[in-house]
Amino acid sequence: AIPRKLGASWVLPDDVQVMVLAWLPMADLARVALVSSSWAKLAATDLLWTGLCDREWRGRHVADVCSVLEDIRT
Repeated sequence: AIPRKLGASWVLPDDVQVMVLAWLPMADLARVALVSSSWAKLAATDLLWTGLCDREWRGRHVADVCSVLEDIRT
């Protein structure tokens, strides 16, 4: 579920913001979560991460996924 209201700093509706964030690579989406608590809530939307994980990891071996996660941490 997409949070209804996340803060006065947002001009676009939450569902539109999620659609914009869905275009970001995984590492950039993780960085978005560090901007503010409002952005962190939006970036933690299950729908967003479900699509991202499917796009990034479909058909990949676990070792490949671990390599991607290690790259994000650095």
